[in-house]
Amino acid sequence: GIDVGRSPGAIFLQEQPDGQTLVLSEITGADISAVRLADLIKQHVSKYYHLHEIHYYADPAFTAMSQTRDESVSDVLYNAGLLVFPASTNSVDIRLETVRGMLQTLIMGKPALVINKQCEILIEALIGGYHYKEEALGGGRFKDRPEKNQYSHVADALQYALLGAGNDPRMNGDAYHVPKVLGLYGP
Repeated sequence: GIDVGRSPGAIFLQEQPDGQTLVLSEITGADISAVRLADLIKQHVSKYYHLHEIHYYADPAFTAMSQTRDESVSDVLYNAGLLVFPASTNSVDIRLETVRGMLQTLIMGKPALVINKQCEILIEALIGGYHYKEEALGGGRFKDRPEKNQYSHVADALQYALLGAGNDPRMNGDAYHVPKVLGLYGP
């Protein structure tokens, strides 16, 4: 899963034969271009994974054209050799429901979602770094979208990856089937 922008995040996951999903690793960046992000992803894959094919899922907005060039982030990633698909939705509510559903599900007595302890930014995101910010006037009112911060990018990347892996809660296991990540194994 990939959250694009100048402070992107990427999450690598693998679905097991029993349906359990393993989050294997993460990439984060600050003030980097899409070209640099593509390079970081390719280096990471080369270092940690011996793959036949990887499918990436990203924020559907990654197909929007740049304001300064006739090129989108999806063009940059595709031209770097990354097979990137838009996630099924950019709805924050559905994305959060997808992650909540995975965190609350057991498969044969085991958690449906297991996160590698080396994914430190993602773990920090899930224990409170990724949150809704209280509005300036206070009074217990919170903004309607999670705060954009150093944790939000990997949290969003996880959401896109889980949607891409077929966990969209609107589909109840049918209809929306996208390619799965093939051939992954942990570092």
